[in-house]
Amino acid sequence: MAALAARYGHQADNFQVEPVSFGDLESIAMDNMQEGCIGETWGALVGLYQAKKATDPVIAETMRCIALEEVEHASLSWAIHDWIVPQLDDQAIERVNKLKKKALVKLIKKTSVPVDQNHVLLAGLPEVAVARQLAEKLVQSLIA
Repeated sequence: MAALAARYGHQADNFQVEPVSFGDLESIAMDNMQEGCIGETWGALVGLYQAKKATDPVIAETMRCIALEEVEHASLSWAIHDWIVPQLDDQAIERVNKLKKKALVKLIKKTSVPVDQNHVLLAGLPEVAVARQLAEKLVQSLIA
């Protein structure tokens, strides 16, 4: 990403990730659902879209690589979900499912943010209407 930023005259921000501590399986299941299952699945979908639609071949190839990693992350998150859920009691499962629904509603709302046309063309980011369609299809598939 730093190379892509430099390619367009920008500098990527430095950041540090703080370690996260989880207390119990339900906390892990909740975070995994929101960040892993929903977040990584959405990231994979958008990344694959960008890989196909980006007009800059370097961005397209970069997004293809990132998207494939996101697919692996999403797959792992869903596998973790499948492993954790049988270990939770009914109330905890209900809370995880409620969080899933809230995260999916939040995802749909997130798609209403307009995208700069340069980012649509160069980076292949989906325009609002397309992002909404992608999110709605994803929501339908995850609720079914």
